[in-house]
Amino acid sequence: MRLINWLIRQNKSMAEIFEERLVLDETMASSLIYDEHLVRYELAKSYSQGKVVLDVACGSGYGSYLLADKAEKVWAIDINQEALALAEKKYQHPKIKFLADDVEILSKVGDKMIDLAVSFETIEHLKNPDNYLEQLKRVLKTDGLALISTPNRQVFGQKNPWHLREYTKEDFSQILAKYFKNVVILEQFNALASVIGDSTDGRVLVGKNKQALYFVALASDVEINLPKNSFVSLNESALIKRDNNPAWRFINKFYSYLNKFGFFKK
Repeated sequence: MRLINWLIRQNKSMAEIFEERLVLDETMASSLIYDEHLVRYELAKSYSQGKVVLDVACGSGYGSYLLADKAEKVWAIDINQEALALAEKKYQHPKIKFLADDVEILSKVGDKMIDLAVSFETIEHLKNPDNYLEQLKRVLKTDGLALISTPNRQVFGQKNPWHLREYTKEDFSQILAKYFKNVVILEQFNALASVIGDSTDGRVLVGKNKQALYFVALASDVEINLPKNSFVSLNESALIKRDNNPAWRFINKFYSYLNKFGFFKK
């Protein structure tokens, strides 16, 4: 596995398959990866009203910008200086402070300063996840809440060369329980969707045998208030992209010919 991961890192075209830093542009907007990230931040946003928020490994900064809509203040940290420079340029906001810092140290964040720590798709990249969780616990207020997401190892199988360790649901729960008294694991799924309602009515039906792609943990030392609604991101452009796929168009054309000649008549 290590040899395969090394080979992928050396091959730029292969490495792009496992791109880890999402930049919201027109290209990404037609991908479900866009919705995967967006819907997590919408969940976090529902907990951010009037809060001091820490966006851990903020990347391109789009999530910090979303959180700033309701938060009192957002501390957005990342170890990558180039990413931070782009984030500051594209997502300037009076409530956001971008800082270069290591998530396993958090040297620029004081004790018990943070109401809500948001850390999506981070823990699987770290050599010392326990250090990272210790630091999140340190900077959170006594009644603070951490939102942490990670891929489901049983689905992804540790294929991504940038992931040092992926977690099963049980593994993820166990490591979080070492640092937080209360842990709730939500599950994240992808699918084409059909929705009826005013906008979203909070009810989502998931296939019986479908496995979660990602886990999103809510962790705190106090009682956790679960979200009242589910969070859904409907991506019309991804559906259009699928419908314009040459193979899919061929299948539809072939089906129409079979139908024309009565293959599906009873």
